[in-house]
Amino acid sequence: MVPCLYTGKQYICSRMRPKTIIKHLFFIILASILFHSCEKDELLTDAGARPNFSTDTIMFDTVFVSIGSVTKNFRVYNPYDKTMKISSIRLAGGVGSLYRMNVNGLPGKSFTDVEIRGGDSIWIFVEVTINPNNQLLPYVVQDSIIFETNGNQQDIDLVAWGQNAHFFVAKKESANLPPYVIIDTTLNSTTTWDETLPYVIYGGYGVIDSSTTLIINAGTQIHFSNSGGLWVYKGGTLKVQGTKDKPVVFQGLRREVITCRKNPDNGTGSGSTMVVSMKSTTPSSKTDLSDCRQKRSLILPCPFH
Repeated sequence: MVPCLYTGKQYICSRMRPKTIIKHLFFIILASILFHSCEKDELLTDAGARPNFSTDTIMFDTVFVSIGSVTKNFRVYNPYDKTMKISSIRLAGGVGSLYRMNVNGLPGKSFTDVEIRGGDSIWIFVEVTINPNNQLLPYVVQDSIIFETNGNQQDIDLVAWGQNAHFFVAKKESANLPPYVIIDTTLNSTTTWDETLPYVIYGGYGVIDSSTTLIINAGTQIHFSNSGGLWVYKGGTLKVQGTKDKPVVFQGLRREVITCRKNPDNGTGSGSTMVVSMKSTTPSSKTDLSDCRQKRSLILPCPFH
């Protein structure tokens, strides 16, 4: 008797054993699946077809020179049923652009033949790092991302404001202390900050050391990176001379939450004062805050005990 196998539609009869028939059918089905999966989706070639975007402009707030921006993003949509091929995605400024982008997980300045399936989308991430110059006022840095699809050209504008500043970069000097930088290492010295350019304390704390004085004039802008601030060491003096019309403003580097409010002594007896989270105010360190303003208000934990 010839063995037969019912496939759901018909009987297949063969002198081969049932196990052999099943094995052959498995390979036939697998080959069919692989063949269809390797078939290219039909590409959209209509000259009027173009992608949609979640925005037409990427705006960066003030970006300090030499310090990278936050990462912004937008989406590119294919509103059609067929697969769309974007023949070119590139920064108009080319390899010399101050902007960087990441297209669907791949970093670069330009990309070719980027496909988006019908009804799907891709992510594009953008950052910028601005080179320093001699300008005092903020200056605009512009570029654009150009898309070419089926002969159509579209662009997303990129706009950032660059700002030069005085930088104090903290370093890790001790295992028991967070990173810090001493603002003036000269004994019995007085340093004055004015409003000509902002001051940036980056990566930790700016230290006003023993026997030194820091005077901050009216209208001065001070920026801290995350978890940073000013540390007035014992014997040091800080004088903030803001006015009602021209306050001294302490703020985050990228709108981080900081404060310049003064807190009562918490009994640590460390003999140092913090402008950000001032938890220990003692007679040995002098702090005079006049018209000190902050962007938002949340006291950060003091790392010194």
